[in-house]
Amino acid sequence: MELLYLKDDDALMQWFRVNGSSSSSGGSGSSKEREDKQLKPTLSLNSSYIIAMDERGNIPKDSNQFSELLFNWLEKGGSRVAFVIGGADGLPEAVKKDRDLPLHQRRYVHYFLSLSNLTFTHKMARLLLVEQIYRAAEIRKGSKYNK
Repeated sequence: MELLYLKDDDALMQWFRVNGSSSSSGGSGSSKEREDKQLKPTLSLNSSYIIAMDERGNIPKDSNQFSELLFNWLEKGGSRVAFVIGGADGLPEAVKKDRDLPLHQRRYVHYFLSLSNLTFTHKMARLLLVEQIYRAAEIRKGSKYNK
C-alpha cells in the first residue's frame, strides 16, 4: 500500500510505503495479512483526512469538482490529506470494510475516491492522482493550466 501525504501549508509531499515482504521465509501469513497488521498503526496515528483510492469509490464529475473536494478535505484534515493507494492485491481488507460503514463508524478512511471507471496499475493511479492534485491547486489559484 502506498500513501501520498499532502500538507497544504508548506506544499510538502511525501510518499510512505507500507508493504510486507514478498518472501515467505521467517513469517506466517500472506503479505496481505502482514500489510493489514501494519495498517492500523500507520493510519490510526495519522492525523490527516484519509482518502482511499478504490474502484468502487466516488468519481468526481470533472477536475473542478476534484479541486473543490481536495480543498474541502484539507480544511477537514487540518491542512493534511493522505491518499491510500492499494498495491497489486488492492486495498487491505480492513480498509475495504470501512467502505460500507457510516462515516462515524469507520476506523481508517474518511472518503473513497475513484479517478475513473477504468482500471489502472497502482503506479499509473499514483501518476494520475499527482497530476490531478497539481491541477486542483492551479484551479484554486485561477491559473490557465486547466484550460
